[in-house]
Amino acid sequence: MRVRVRLPLAVALPLLLAGCGIAPVAERPTPSAVVGDYYRGDHTGSNIYLTLNADSSYHATWRGCVGEYGTSAGVWRVVDDRVELEPQDDSGKRVEKIRVLHALRYRRELIFVADLNDRYYKRYGPDDSSAFYRQGK
Repeated sequence: MRVRVRLPLAVALPLLLAGCGIAPVAERPTPSAVVGDYYRGDHTGSNIYLTLNADSSYHATWRGCVGEYGTSAGVWRVVDDRVELEPQDDSGKRVEKIRVLHALRYRRELIFVADLNDRYYKRYGPDDSSAFYRQGK
């Protein structure tokens, strides 16, 4: 006996896209899985380079077309599906205040999005300007 289930498009489409790796889905990473170098930016005026070290320290540098805007360093920890950053040293005129990174699985890759409600992220999804991608794989 075969059973057919009809799902509304609003339910079926996100499930289908998540299964294909097209839509990002929340991830609960282990601390060792997030260690590495990450990048977010437009490759011109606003670029953030983030390093999450194995000793739970981090360093972030904001660079753009006029040079270095600022740096941030501190400690990080994984809490559920987020990486929480606790700065101990912020410097520079324009340091972006990122305190939480939401861990997502997107196209078989672990990425981080600082603000899931950001208008740009909601409109364009996880691209280089809205999500941190691991570098140097």
